[in-house]
Amino acid sequence: MPNNKYRATYLPQADSDLSGILNYFLNDLQNPIAADNFMDELDGKVTLLENQPFMGSLYKLNHKFDFEYRQIFVGNFTVFYVVINNLIEIHRIIYSKRNMKKLIYPKGHKTSV
Repeated sequence: MPNNKYRATYLPQADSDLSGILNYFLNDLQNPIAADNFMDELDGKVTLLENQPFMGSLYKLNHKFDFEYRQIFVGNFTVFYVVINNLIEIHRIIYSKRNMKKLIYPKGHKTSV
């Protein structure tokens, strides 16, 4: 079996999402243990992705993207990513109860759902 090593990278919006999540845990909740636990779980899932990039389920929308959006779950958060060649681009990390369509669709795109 070929050894296709994938490498994960966080896009700027995902970095911003992650900063917001950690800020919430540390400053709003004042719970550094929750922040550490979240980062440990996220790091573990990203390591799994680098070995099994297609393990996340496809995220279906009524909009055609250039690449297939996939999702994995880390605690109460959804991590959206795409696989391009040997690169895993992490696009967003969003609290799972938020309106995903509003956050994932390109700006200015009108949805019918």
